[in-house]
Amino acid sequence: MHIRLIRLDNWDEQDASIILRLMVASNDIMMSYQLDSMIKQRSSPSTSEFDQGARHYFVRLLAAQIFEAISILPEIANSQSMRNILDRNIEAKRAYDRLLEYKDNGKFEKEWKILLRIRNQAMFHYRTSGKLLTKNLKKRVKDGIKTSKIVFGEGTPMRFVLADELSEMLFTYDSLGHYDGKDFQHALDESVSLLNNVQKDFAKVVTVVILAELQNRFW
Repeated sequence: MHIRLIRLDNWDEQDASIILRLMVASNDIMMSYQLDSMIKQRSSPSTSEFDQGARHYFVRLLAAQIFEAISILPEIANSQSMRNILDRNIEAKRAYDRLLEYKDNGKFEKEWKILLRIRNQAMFHYRTSGKLLTKNLKKRVKDGIKTSKIVFGEGTPMRFVLADELSEMLFTYDSLGHYDGKDFQHALDESVSLLNNVQKDFAKVVTVVILAELQNRFW
């Protein structure tokens, strides 16, 4: 582990706004990945139902974080120093250009739409998600599934399995365009693969830009 002190005085306000938000986004994304990794490592038959719900939660969280993180990147074009940094680093510049292509619905239109749907519909928009959840509930009943579970116990938080089941249906449809009970894990894996690719490019840009911007501020 390496530690460097940085000076906090005399920041350019516009550049500081970009750098600080990139820092926060990077920390948030890494925290979600680490927590998801912890869940996968500790998985056991006794916790498998909870663990699948937890993985679903972290993938939805990552989709929202990465979506918001990418939305910061066009502002780099307004900073001459950051543009110069990217121009000097071919790999980071290519990663930056790919991320803008996601944002602009260009070459990666399909992937961006998946990310956008997960972020807008399968995330935490509780106020507006009632119709979609109710629609999925009716579909389950129509398919002959008329019961679900509530799990609770001493020292155990109450968990409504129905909420997980309906959210999984919504997530799978947003990712794959259709729903089959067997497709949820496939949708989860595909979404993780997509998010990993985007996150790697974001990490390249953040590492190069932030460290280069901060070099003159190392104490």
